[in-house]
Amino acid sequence: MKTIEAAQFFKNYQPIGSGYDEAMEPSGNTLRSAYHRIASHLQKVSPDELFRRWNLARRQIEEEGVTYSPHDATQESIRPWSLDPFPVALEESEWNSVVEGLQQRALLADLITLDLLGPQTLLRERIVPPDVLFANPRYFPALHTLTAATRKHVQIFAADVVRLSDGRWHAWTTRTRSPFGLGYILENRLVTSRTLPNSFRICNVHRLATFFIALRDAIQSFASRHRDNPRVVIWTKGPSSTSYPEDTLLARYLGYTLVEGGDLAVRENRVILKTLGGPLPVEVILRRVEDHLVDPVELDADSDIGVPGILEVVRSGEVAFANALGTALAEAPILQPFLPAICRHFLSEPLKLPSIPIRWCGLPDDLSECFNCLDAFQFRKAFRDGSAHVVRPRELSKEDRASFQKQLQSAPADFIAEAILTPSTVPVLVDKQWKPWYLAARTFLVATESGYEALPGGLARVSPKAELLAENLTSGERTKDLWILSPNPVEPISLLNQRSSHVELKRGGADMPSRVGDNLFWLGRYLERSEQLTRLARCLLHAIASESDQSKSAIALMRVSCEIGLVPSEAVQTDAISLRRTLTTYIPTKLLEGNENSTLLAPLRSAVQTATSVRDRISLDAIRTIRELEQLVCEQAAQLERDVPTVLTLLDSTIGSLTSLSGLASENMTRTQGWRLMDMGKRLERALYGTRILRLLMTRYLSYEEDVGSMEALLQLFDSLMTYRARYSSALYPMAVIDLIVTDETNPRSVAFQLATIQQHVDQLPRKQDQAVWTLEQRLAASVLNVVRLSEADELAQVDAKNERSALMRLLVRVGEMLPKLSDEISARFLIHTRARKYVASFGRNARP
Repeated sequence: MKTIEAAQFFKNYQPIGSGYDEAMEPSGNTLRSAYHRIASHLQKVSPDELFRRWNLARRQIEEEGVTYSPHDATQESIRPWSLDPFPVALEESEWNSVVEGLQQRALLADLITLDLLGPQTLLRERIVPPDVLFANPRYFPALHTLTAATRKHVQIFAADVVRLSDGRWHAWTTRTRSPFGLGYILENRLVTSRTLPNSFRICNVHRLATFFIALRDAIQSFASRHRDNPRVVIWTKGPSSTSYPEDTLLARYLGYTLVEGGDLAVRENRVILKTLGGPLPVEVILRRVEDHLVDPVELDADSDIGVPGILEVVRSGEVAFANALGTALAEAPILQPFLPAICRHFLSEPLKLPSIPIRWCGLPDDLSECFNCLDAFQFRKAFRDGSAHVVRPRELSKEDRASFQKQLQSAPADFIAEAILTPSTVPVLVDKQWKPWYLAARTFLVATESGYEALPGGLARVSPKAELLAENLTSGERTKDLWILSPNPVEPISLLNQRSSHVELKRGGADMPSRVGDNLFWLGRYLERSEQLTRLARCLLHAIASESDQSKSAIALMRVSCEIGLVPSEAVQTDAISLRRTLTTYIPTKLLEGNENSTLLAPLRSAVQTATSVRDRISLDAIRTIRELEQLVCEQAAQLERDVPTVLTLLDSTIGSLTSLSGLASENMTRTQGWRLMDMGKRLERALYGTRILRLLMTRYLSYEEDVGSMEALLQLFDSLMTYRARYSSALYPMAVIDLIVTDETNPRSVAFQLATIQQHVDQLPRKQDQAVWTLEQRLAASVLNVVRLSEADELAQVDAKNERSALMRLLVRVGEMLPKLSDEISARFLIHTRARKYVASFGRNARP
């Protein structure tokens, strides 16, 4: 094979010392086979061009909201997923030898699970110490009764592998509970194949879809009924968990419903999903929740995300878990030193893929060796406890080192010791220069009828410091896609390949979880609330930026803003001079602060958080727009010069982005119950806003003589000024204004339009087909609409002897009282199935109570 010099593509790349480098031969100037195949197609692509493509890829990841966090923690720890543009490449023949060893380990993990929760021959024959089971904090006797089925219990197996300086691959850690990383592998492949499209095609890279087809078929086979099309859900811990971004990626790709614990319940010995249309049975649960958290009755009583009684349903065979409960026992690090003996016991053969050098400190000889060579090891807990903290004595201070030695001496069985590794290196693009970084890779296997099938690829982690790779999966500096190169052309394959079997056609989306409907309902409300507050702020600032004297209307708008909560009471001034000073200084400064719930940013932040909770239900374009909106307002607002023109420009951009989101929802969302609830939330919020603004501005803060000068501001708030001028030219008539923004059902901004749309949505909500009597929410929706429909604009505009529009006030008060009742009834009937709670539906509230 013709070789190319490293300088032709990997300019100035120098491997580290005598360690193994994945790209370069030991000579230091010849590429290995797999990298030669890729680089030969990229000789004309300079590092500058690759760097440009990388920046585009990073922007795509950020816009799609693909994030990760090392811990289930605060918002501050969440970061965009970090991907290096150039993949790790291996020849198929070399990868197959690794896969063969991993298939053996996956089978061992399944046998270990079945044995520890069954006959326990490993304990009785003293192949492993009793600590392996009885010292494990995640061992529960209730799990013994769940292993009767003959199928595999470790359905999805993952392993981290590293190549050491001898050139051999070694297994480092295994994951058997709910392995993390599949979703990110999908994202890495999508972005990398777009960054290097020609190389991906020409180099015969194995497709990942074959594995996911096998995974989907395997999951469906676990169902006790409806195997052709069982109801499968992915059980996530929720938006605050480390795995949530990946959970949503998997839900999108596999087409499964993403659920939280509150979405599930046990009824009549079946697991049911609480949906808008009522409870639906679930056959298979792809869980992302730890074993001990799934059932607070029989396992961990402190679990607040579990489903009481679900273990009993598992015993009856009415629901299946993937992975099965109890599989966490097989991933305990304490097992690693005993794997060679376990392999001989079960399979009568040696391990095909060696482990990294590892010791259990509970054995006296191993403990003595560790103490004698303390700096040669790194220590971690013998059982996984949710953290991946690693202790390296050679990095500790004198005091901390002595403290750890005491801890190790007092409880040696709690620790394992790993030899400090020097993994292989790969080229990484750093500041347009190729640098050698250390590599560890995670790959997956799925149990099929013929054995374990491996993913032809994986998640490669790279770091300039080898010790970082010993932490959890998200602790490396970057990730890379792992390309397995075939010697022959690879047929394109997709998870969406056509099937010949019959499928039942569906409409409506009534099987949506109530929690998702609840979030979509409030997403619509938060986005509308953000838009209306932004319009009010813009109208307020326009009053001072205008050349005409609008002091009276500005004072009224300030009072309205104070009443709604947009500005504090001390900002309200009663004379034109003080008002102008306040608007030009105080308001631009305080309007965009995000510390209080009353600021402009609070509902927008709530919208972003709510959208994150339903990211598997809204389009990528919508997610991208929401992220851009968050960056525009929440990030740029902190850096703006707070003068009136600059803030007005930001407010204009915010309204433009919110309008784009509304357009995306209108044009792209299928008219399911999810869209209906989101739009209903928007309409409720707009109607509440309209009635409150009208009540404050037309009947409270402005007298009959003053309101003529404020009609234009009112029409701007309702985004109806252009429509009014087209109908009535520039003359301002209170009756015409009231008709346009209250009773005109052809104006999409009027109160009547919102109420008519709400009634249409309410009539389409799920209910029994043979139900003859209107429900309470139907009666409420019809009643509030009829109140407005039976009103006359000329009567509403009339001023009584007290110089007040009493008819308009009565109408607005009544509508303002009925809408919160309607909102509460919709929530109670369709959205709140997990616990009793009441929403206060009033404009100006920035969070759900």
